[in-house]
Parts: sequence; structure tokens; C-alpha cells
Amino acid sequence: MRILILIVAALWLAGCASTSGPAVEARRSEVLLQLDNGRCDEELSGRVQSLREPDLLLQAAWVCVQQMQTDAAEGLLKTYTASSRQTAHADYAAYLQAVTSLLRFQLAGEDDRQRLVLGREAHQRYAAFVREYPLSAYRQDAANHLQQLHDAMAAAEYRLARLALETGRADEGQQRLRYLQREYPRSPAAADANVLLQQLQGLGR
Repeated sequence: MRILILIVAALWLAGCASTSGPAVEARRSEVLLQLDNGRCDEELSGRVQSLREPDLLLQAAWVCVQQMQTDAAEGLLKTYTASSRQTAHADYAAYLQAVTSLLRFQLAGEDDRQRLVLGREAHQRYAAFVREYPLSAYRQDAANHLQQLHDAMAAAEYRLARLALETGRADEGQQRLRYLQREYPRSPAAADANVLLQQLQGLGR
């Protein structure tokens, strides 16, 4: 029994040594230097995750968001969520996840159908963030992002409606315009949809 206790104690001390000490501090300093220089890639992300420091994971995720490296950012945030027992920065992690989704939407290019799919995912994350962290310091930023996302999704709907009308799919086009009026009534695109529907009605379509 005494031997078993000694073995367990030795393993515990080895685990502590793996997360502290000069070698680990040197690795941490090098990672911080790379992050300060704006580096984000798969290799550095792996080094950050190996250090298992919640604050460092969030710092690296923010750098990756700034560098528009969405896969790396999401990987770091998943590791933070899965491993961190601290809740002091849980709202910041959720905020960064929403920002990453918004970035995916913005990087989707000219495929408006795909943009709408990604936009709905981002909207869900922002809505969940606002609901779960109503007192967060990032709430106003999230509200601003939601408005920008709302208007951008409305614009995508309008472009798809115009495309349908221009390619002989009048019913689909008008349905999209009415959907736009209903779901995004205060967006700039809704005003354009109103004008276009009035024009179509004047033409008897």
C-alpha cells in the first residue's frame, strides 16, 4: 500500500512538473512572442493547446480571429470550453465563438445561399450569447454585430430574389421579397424590396 501511495505521489509531481518549470516557461514565452507578432497557424495553435492555459487559449483565439483563421480560432475555443474549469472569462469565449461565426459568413464570398446558411449559424451564436450573458461587457458589441449581420443577410435575400426574377422564376422571386419584408422589415434591403414589389404589381406580375 505504501509503495502504491509513493507511485501515485510521484506521478502527481511529474504532472505538476510538466506544466511548470523553466522549460515550460521558455515555451510559454516563445508562444507569447509569436502571438504578439500576430502569428496564427496550426503549429502554433498546437503549442498553445499543449500548454493548457485558459487565458493563453483565449489570447491565441483572438489573434486567430484577427488573422481571419477561423478553423484555428474555433479549435482553440473548443479546447478552452472542454478543458477550462474557470468561468471568469466564459462570456468572452462565447463572444469569440460568435465573432468567428460572423467571420465565416463574411468570408463566404458571392455564394448568397451559403452566406445565408452561415449567417443563421452566426445569428444563433450571437442570440445565445446575449441570452446567456446579459450583463457581459461584450453585449453591446454583440448587439452591433447582430444588426450588421441582420442587414447583410437581408441584402443576400434581396440579391437572390432579384436573381430569381431575372431568370424567369417570378414566384420564387416574389416569395423571397415578401419573406424579406416580413423577416427584415427595418433593413435597407426591405425598402428596396418594397419598391420592387410595387413595380411588379404595376406591371401586373
